[in-house]
Formats: sequence, structure tokens, C-alpha cells
Amino acid sequence: MDLALCCRIIKACDSASSNPRDWGVSFICGRAGVCALGAVAASYANDSASLNCYLDQFKKIKLPKNVPDELLYGRAGAIWGLVYSFLNKHINKGTISASTMNTVKDEIFWSGKKLGKKAGSPLMFEWERD
Repeated sequence: MDLALCCRIIKACDSASSNPRDWGVSFICGRAGVCALGAVAASYANDSASLNCYLDQFKKIKLPKNVPDELLYGRAGAIWGLVYSFLNKHINKGTISASTMNTVKDEIFWSGKKLGKKAGSPLMFEWERD
């Protein structure tokens, strides 16, 4: 019962966030979360068609260059959805490749170095960009 309700809620969120212009990249506040949750719920529900659909949608999400590095709206949230605690844990370790995660990780690192250089620090991050 709870899994069926979860799948219905995710389907509604999927429909509400289907406009690509409105897609956020983070797990918590963006399209990545809808697709990741949808894939995991579909996996637990043994719904391979929905699982493949959500994974395909997830893999099509691109990280724009101007996206912040934070968990709520940015790259860190995308990484969490990509690998660390979610898709690879709940579906399969190889669901999202390490190279995909490394690309995002490297972008976070270089962004921190760039901002840190301006402030005289080895690494620096900010919550929101002006």
C-alpha cells in the first residue's frame, strides 16, 4: 500500500516537473530527485518500464556551468542523487557510472578552488551566487 502510494505521488511530481525549462539539477529541490525517487520506487515495485524511464530521464539531466555547488540547488545534491546514498545503493552499484560522478565532483572541486583563489583560501564555497 505505501509503495503504491509512493509511486502515485512520484508520478504526480513527474507530471508537475515535466517542463525541461523548470528542471533543477539537485536531488532535494530539482528534477534529479523526482527521477531518482521514481527509479528506486519502480525498482522496489518491480516495474521495469518505469524504472528504465526514470533512469533515462535522470541520465538526460545536464549540469549547467552556472549551477551552484550546494546540496539544495546544485551539484552536491546531484552527486548525492547520482551515486553516494541513493541510486547505486538502492538499485545497483553500477546504475550510474563512476565517471559521471567524477565529472560532477571535479566541477565542484574546481569551482571551490576558483572562488577560494579570489578570497585567498585553498577552497571556498558559497551558498548562493549573486
